[in-house]
Amino acid sequence: MQAAMTYLNVRQVIPCARVAELCQDLFGHRPSAGSVVQAVAKCADRLAPHIDKIRNHLTAASVLHADETGVRCEGKTHWLHVVSNATHSLYSYSPNRGVEGFKVGQVLTQFCGTLVHDFWKPYDLLDCDHSRCNAHLLRELTAFSEDGHHWAKNLITALLEMKKTADAARANGEKAIASDHRARLQKPYDDWFCSGLAAHPEQHKPLGKTGQRGRLKQSPATNLLRRLRDKREEVLRFMNDLTVPFDNNQAERDLRMIKVQQKVSGCFRSEEGAQRFCVISSYISTIRKQGLNLIDSLKTAFCGSSTASPC
Repeated sequence: MQAAMTYLNVRQVIPCARVAELCQDLFGHRPSAGSVVQAVAKCADRLAPHIDKIRNHLTAASVLHADETGVRCEGKTHWLHVVSNATHSLYSYSPNRGVEGFKVGQVLTQFCGTLVHDFWKPYDLLDCDHSRCNAHLLRELTAFSEDGHHWAKNLITALLEMKKTADAARANGEKAIASDHRARLQKPYDDWFCSGLAAHPEQHKPLGKTGQRGRLKQSPATNLLRRLRDKREEVLRFMNDLTVPFDNNQAERDLRMIKVQQKVSGCFRSEEGAQRFCVISSYISTIRKQGLNLIDSLKTAFCGSSTASPC
């Protein structure tokens, strides 16, 4: 019963009162809403050793995905971070979004591999290799392409051609793409972002003129093109290292249930509740990725068994 209540409340994001009603319909026994809360709290406590194993596995991985999303807690906007790969997930909750938020999960601040993420600047402060999410870039380039910018349309073509080649190489079990082939594929990318910058040049302060503080504001097209230029190595890392994916879809998929929870419940009532949600969600997501039976794993966790360890 405790495993079922936890599963329904955390994974299926059903409110406590409705979980109690559902238990009555399914099992002929109606627990109180407080009993559901107690089951979730007990589960989070029992899963602590498993979360440490998940954290250790992710810290030692060669490639990770990271993303974050805003959540409401006690009437304020706080943040839920995810670090994941194909087999493990770790969620962490923090009132902070930046590096202070990263410290809560205890993975990113120690990670030394390649981190796949978007262009949010705090990720750049982490001491690891970086790879950018090209799905984000394609969405931005598509918007400019629809406005008639030919450089954007051709950059999309160049990125997709590189993705096609990298995907085929991985499917064939190749460890790398020949350097001359990579150079041929990357040349259109270089040519078209240079063409775009020529059409949308950077604005600079006139020499000798004072009065305006800070940097001059650039157009959205210029800002995008500068990112394509300045972060070129990180944007194209998926071509130069076939262990690195083209996009950050793994982390985005892992955050979807969190957005469902917020739509259903609207908020977390307490920070403690948010932290318990992250602990149990980390375990459940990891169990599902590894193809283990979820209810059986929760039952053995309640019984204090280590047989359902996700590592």
